[in-house]
Amino acid sequence: MLNKNHIPVMIREVVQYLNINSSGVYVDATLGMGGHSNAILNKLVDGTLYSFDQDIQAIRQCQKRFINYKNIFLINKNFSFLYDELLARNVNRIDGIVFDLGLSLLQINDNERGFSYLRNNILDMRMDCNNPITAQYILNNYSLENLQNIFQIYGEEPKSRSIAKEIIKNRPFYRTAELVNITDKFKNPYNNRGGAKEA
Repeated sequence: MLNKNHIPVMIREVVQYLNINSSGVYVDATLGMGGHSNAILNKLVDGTLYSFDQDIQAIRQCQKRFINYKNIFLINKNFSFLYDELLARNVNRIDGIVFDLGLSLLQINDNERGFSYLRNNILDMRMDCNNPITAQYILNNYSLENLQNIFQIYGEEPKSRSIAKEIIKNRPFYRTAELVNITDKFKNPYNNRGGAKEA
């Protein structure tokens, strides 16, 4: 369930830095739960906001949240399509843009998405639910080199090769707890005092 009271970190600073023109054109490149979009909309009078998210659930939740606003356009696309999508809407310039990269609480708290290690869920982890490639597919099918690259490049994991080898050795994987059991073997013993897991 969407928490309309969710306030993004440093929202005041972000809005202040944008120096919003009430008649301007703005982009929220990562809509999520709509916190940044809401803050921008509150400063607009006859300006326009284009908010992007590849997650259809985020779009649907925010359609309800912003149902009374006529100056926001919710676009179900990854921000990598931002330029083309804005041009298609005859937007040739913008006055400001916000990127809040990472997972949203909406995604983390959704048991069926498999982003959190706190519950033993199916290994999905897709930001875009229309993408056919799940985390489960990647873990069970990718080569040692591909897995190592994912952990090294995107996770900045120094033990990426060892983890990739262990994953291949213990295939198949179906649930988040199975992945956590592998990553726990490579945890830093000096960083194991009730802190976050490294999955």
